[in-house]
Amino acid sequence: MADAPSPSVLYFDPKKTTENFARLCQFLVTICSDVMRDILSHYIKPANLRTELDKNRSKLEKIMNKLEKDKLYPPHSSSSSVPPIRSRDLDLSLLYKILRNICNIPTHIAGWGEHPRAGDFSLAACIERIRILRNSISGHSTNGTVDDVEFEDYWRELRRSVVEIEKEITGSDRYERGIDHLYDCDLNPAKAKEYVAQIRKCSGELKVKR
Repeated sequence: MADAPSPSVLYFDPKKTTENFARLCQFLVTICSDVMRDILSHYIKPANLRTELDKNRSKLEKIMNKLEKDKLYPPHSSSSSVPPIRSRDLDLSLLYKILRNICNIPTHIAGWGEHPRAGDFSLAACIERIRILRNSISGHSTNGTVDDVEFEDYWRELRRSVVEIEKEITGSDRYERGIDHLYDCDLNPAKAKEYVAQIRKCSGELKVKR
């Protein structure tokens, strides 16, 4: 009879930990980004987005990196030829910065940029948690793995934040159902690779200058 595997073998499954990371990346890139876009469209009508971005250009440029500035304000376009922009053109980083700085969303108890207090599920607190969790998850991008305990913690917090936002902004359960499907569905390998690449591309903390 073969020797029994050691405990370290029993509790370490590289394939599962890699899948955990990929599943969280998909959660962030698809569901979290989409719910943030819904918030943006709730506060700024899509038809008015370009106008509001231009009106707040000086404020936004102070807190964006060069790639973000070029995305919102293409360098070779004149004031009369700036192309229209849609929320689907924006990633989590830009969405957070726009929501925080020009949408007049009331701050959470601890204040923008800080960890929300336990039990605070205001809109701003949920937005902030998504930012913080995104930073924490992207920190795993060097090895591309998340163990089961961390995965469950991340998933539970992301799920609660998205569900609370959905209740306030849309009143539906579309995202909640999508989250529960994503939790244990078979991942599309090509798509999973794409979502992981997007998180790795924007690795590093999502911060906003004060």
